[in-house]
Amino acid sequence: MKRLLVFAGAMFAVSLSFGTTGGTIIANGGAGVSYIGPSGDYPSLKSAQTDFNALPTGLTGDVTLYIEASALTEPVNCYFGNLTNGHKLTIKPAVGYSPVITFTQTTLPTNGVKGNLVIGTNTGNSPTAAQIFSTSGGFVIDGSNTLNGVTRDMIFTSSNGIASTSIVRIFGDSDGVIVKNLKIINMRNSIKAAAIAWATGKVTAAPVVSPDAGQVINCELRAESFEQGYGVDFSINENGTSIVRPVAAFNNMIIEGNDIYCRQAGVNGVGVGNMVISNNRIRITQTTASRNTYGVYHATSYSDGWTFTVKNNEFVRLESKNTSYSYG
Repeated sequence: MKRLLVFAGAMFAVSLSFGTTGGTIIANGGAGVSYIGPSGDYPSLKSAQTDFNALPTGLTGDVTLYIEASALTEPVNCYFGNLTNGHKLTIKPAVGYSPVITFTQTTLPTNGVKGNLVIGTNTGNSPTAAQIFSTSGGFVIDGSNTLNGVTRDMIFTSSNGIASTSIVRIFGDSDGVIVKNLKIINMRNSIKAAAIAWATGKVTAAPVVSPDAGQVINCELRAESFEQGYGVDFSINENGTSIVRPVAAFNNMIIEGNDIYCRQAGVNGVGVGNMVISNNRIRITQTTASRNTYGVYHATSYSDGWTFTVKNNEFVRLESKNTSYSYG
């Protein structure tokens, strides 16, 4: 918020910037607008996540978290896990800001959920059934700094030594999550890396749950630092378990209008049933001779009666050092 101070008898006015505040999630009763930045309601995404997770019964109305900073460093991974109760939590830049958010945690959770910003659980370490939350249409990450905009104004990225396999990870029973207008750059240089991933969840004596109806729209997705680099990944063995038939697969997914740069697969659709992949531009440059390349990969849907649609995509580059084969 800006305040104008006018001094009597003086020939000048002074405009001082105090930052924008809308109140914390807790102070607002689980609804409203909060700002993240040096002079905002929260200094980091992690601190906003802590308040969201602390709501006793989840959201009471829509919440928007505006990033009001040119850069943020997040040394501890964020786990957004709580009930949304038919409401929506949105993360997006404030008007006029193009933030770069860098995640730097270097340790992996034990038998846990491997993402830098995770939606669907409030812990990365072996979540229990009570720590996996069922939501529908409850989360939006929108990288545009205008209302209903289509510009990609926000970057999620990582340091080279991060442990998490994906920057954004949608986990468990979090249906209808939308990620749009966002640039995601995964700098991980070992084992496996993805810009964004969907992952099943399971705990002892509980059924396997999968996040369905997710959307990735108009994003730039990069995972170019390691040989197993994916733009969009699907994981069927999160937190130490694997799904088996007849458990339903990920369903009703939409991957549309993205620019994808990676090393192995633009979309790694393992365990996916119904999906539409359309109007994406996919560029793959694989420099490891033992690895294949795939524009789009699909296997093991774990359900019957599905339709996997790939249309109107441009496979700009499919480069491989493997002299045996590569796949479009």
